[in-house]
Amino acid sequence: MKLSQRIPSSWIRGILPLLAFLSLIFFCSLSQTRLVAEEIDPEEDDYPPGLLATYKAGGKEIQRIDADIAFDWGKQAPLPQLPDGNFTADWTSLILVKQPGEYQLSAYLVGEVKVEIDGKTVLEGKRETPGWIVGPKYEQNFGEFELQVSYKKTAPEARLQLFWSSNLFGLEPIQSNILYREAGSPEVAQIWRGRTHFDAHRCNRCHQRSGQATSPAAPDLTHVTTALNPEWLVRKIQNDDAIAAHAKMPFFGFNQQEAESIAAYLYANAKNASLKKIPAPKKDKKQRKRPPAMKNSGPAKS
Repeated sequence: MKLSQRIPSSWIRGILPLLAFLSLIFFCSLSQTRLVAEEIDPEEDDYPPGLLATYKAGGKEIQRIDADIAFDWGKQAPLPQLPDGNFTADWTSLILVKQPGEYQLSAYLVGEVKVEIDGKTVLEGKRETPGWIVGPKYEQNFGEFELQVSYKKTAPEARLQLFWSSNLFGLEPIQSNILYREAGSPEVAQIWRGRTHFDAHRCNRCHQRSGQATSPAAPDLTHVTTALNPEWLVRKIQNDDAIAAHAKMPFFGFNQQEAESIAAYLYANAKNASLKKIPAPKKDKKQRKRPPAMKNSGPAKS
């Protein structure tokens, strides 16, 4: 007896769509896993975005990746790691010119700046007070060209914002989506990711450098146990939770007993969260009082 004779055709028609659906889910899960595994750091990819910036002040030199050039430093140093006072900044990248035409660069500036595109100076000037400088009009072909920008602080305040215009569009900032580099700088990007995390997670509450402002205190933990499962809290303290690999909590290497002791301390010192009372609405003095209701004295006497 053939298989088709033993299995009703209605079953086969019902099973085939189910198998197709399960196969689709399986291949989608494989593709997602492959995409996660092949995720590439932008700095290790071809033509990474941004400009390579070099800041110098007081004998120190620091590099980082800037998305664009639009800064208002004021009286402060451009970076917390640099001393106050005069400084210089240099940016290098490629700039993509999407259409040929007549172009003109401008800058809102306090300080001294020089901009070169493809080796040609297209903007140069100096201002001691905030204001505009405008470069000459020039013909620019389509393509990608080397961009070099040099800045020097010469006044108590510092500021630099780059703009451009052409016969094809009005004045606008030089946007980040047309600024990129031929080769990435993974080490520079990694250092700045570390510095960003260092500031965001208040690491300098314990690891403080001289002259560096102390980060704000961490959130109060007296309410942290509200609506929390004690077992989950112990796993979290041990970094033994399923999402611990993506969490921001540092790993201290606590064993089970130590984690349970910390959790017990948090629960013992917990405070109930109290909701603030809704304030009573203020009386509107302009609101007129209603006239007293007229009393019904019955029908008039004739």
